Amino acid sequence: MRLDRVNSRELFASARSVVFRHMENCPDGPEPLGVVVAADSERGTLTRGRVVFSVPVLLPDEQFVPLELLLARSQRYSGPRRSRLQVSRPAR
Repeated sequence: MRLDRVNSRELFASARSVVFRHMENCPDGPEPLGVVVAADSERGTLTRGRVVFSVPVLLPDEQFVPLELLLARSQRYSGPRRSRLQVSRPAR
């Protein structure tokens, strides 16, 4: 993945929206391998994305983002929020 050629924040946001939309629409479907996001080379913006289930062959203006990179952030941040709640027990 060549992050020096694209805006990585925009790339990951676009890829996350594609994969989460897929998971929302097909909750019982097979787990995707990742997302391919295409860029508009003239404007330099990301235009569309698709979920892939096997290793893709990419066109020059496409980027492949593995599913592990897309889910790592959401899993990393969901854990600490649940464990922050400390229940204090009354002293005896």
